[in-house]
Amino acid sequence: MLARAVTKGVNIRTSADSRTNANILGQLALNEQIELVAPYADAPKWWKVKWKGQAAYVARRLVTLVDCPAPVTLDAEIEKVVNDTIVKANADYDAITYGLGCKCSRNAEGALDFSKGKDFDGKPCKGSRVDCSGWIAGLAQLIFAAVDTASGRDVFGAGAASFLANMSDVQIVRISRKSGWRMWSGTDIDKLSLRTGMVFGIDKAATRFEGNDRTFNIDHIVMGFAQDGVYYITQSSGGSGKGVNTMTWERWRRDMSKLFPDFKVHCVDLMAIGNWTGAESRALEDNAGDHLDFITAPAG
Repeated sequence: MLARAVTKGVNIRTSADSRTNANILGQLALNEQIELVAPYADAPKWWKVKWKGQAAYVARRLVTLVDCPAPVTLDAEIEKVVNDTIVKANADYDAITYGLGCKCSRNAEGALDFSKGKDFDGKPCKGSRVDCSGWIAGLAQLIFAAVDTASGRDVFGAGAASFLANMSDVQIVRISRKSGWRMWSGTDIDKLSLRTGMVFGIDKAATRFEGNDRTFNIDHIVMGFAQDGVYYITQSSGGSGKGVNTMTWERWRRDMSKLFPDFKVHCVDLMAIGNWTGAESRALEDNAGDHLDFITAPAG
């Protein structure tokens, strides 16, 4: 695989350690490409790369994929199931407001339960709040269950969404890894034929929960769906009157217009992790390093 530098002066190192400058082999210029070998053991922070014939490392948050498989094509009936599930969830949970750190989980009745957990400041979520990554994780649980029911088999399987009980940047990286490293960034997204179930991670601004090791500095996450021939974004966002809400892709893309050229928007294909052929498992149980509790997953 190839990756491009999304900022100038990306350091190429002999070890996966940014605490020293003694291991710097060279630098990548903005948009310069490099060959990726494999994710490093403590992914999502580092990639192993090949630099002038030598094994080296580069910080994952500073490079994006160039060549990756295309989005999967869904059967029309299954795509309708996914769309209908998202549309229904938007209507059912329209009154849910935003709460940083608040999560949800699908209960035995097939509905999302927002009643547990505390927000980033330690206040009870009280069943009425959810943050952006919590909303995407909740949607995934509903979608996976609906697709499995409609297909009559385990396309995703019980517990398949558990790896999404995490922060938004980890959600993006894990979906990419589990879908054969499908990820499109910046203006490359404009070349895609957008389909329901695509997930977008955004670096909107510096936030109090980011820290220094967030991949691509992603601090917000949303999902796309279609209704009556129009493509929409669903999200849980902060601000007055916000929470679970939708807007057209056209409006959302316009609002994000300054972020796309700087590769601060990243798209992954949630549906591509499904076992659509039924041939063999995609090892969805591999959740190493993830927070596997929808109620206590990290904020953001």
